[in-house]
Amino acid sequence: MNVHETINYLFKYLESADSIYFLGDKKELFIQSLKHISNVINILEKNKNLCELFPNENDLNLENQKIHSVLKYLLAVINEQPVSMEFSDFAANFSILTFNYSNNIPNSQGITLLSDTINKYVSLRFTTIELIQQLKIINKRLQELSHLSFQPIELSKHYLASLDLNK
Repeated sequence: MNVHETINYLFKYLESADSIYFLGDKKELFIQSLKHISNVINILEKNKNLCELFPNENDLNLENQKIHSVLKYLLAVINEQPVSMEFSDFAANFSILTFNYSNNIPNSQGITLLSDTINKYVSLRFTTIELIQQLKIINKRLQELSHLSFQPIELSKHYLASLDLNK
């Protein structure tokens, strides 16, 4: 997905019932942050200076603080409760978008760090879920095989028992 497709995907997610469940009253803050990022990306694509959108540096810092607080909330949600796959996709895409945003904006190291952390956490969560699914399959197969008796093992058990008797 390119940047604009990602932004459209994120806006569509924010319209869903799933977003209301996980984001609650913070949903509007996510929408504002996404609009801000979209505006900044449009300006950067036109090779214009950010001073046109933010003549006062404090305005940009205020927007960065909002994005930082949104990312902290996103990380807290992911850490504190089980989330849907849709929310995980949203979190991964939002974190990648904010990571790319922060690489083009001055004084946004905190955003970069949180974005990277969220992206890694979501990736590890997917890996863990896949691991659990594979372990369930292996466990089921082992249970199916557990009732079978393997002749070499039975012979070994008998041999070991006879050695114990000889002592």
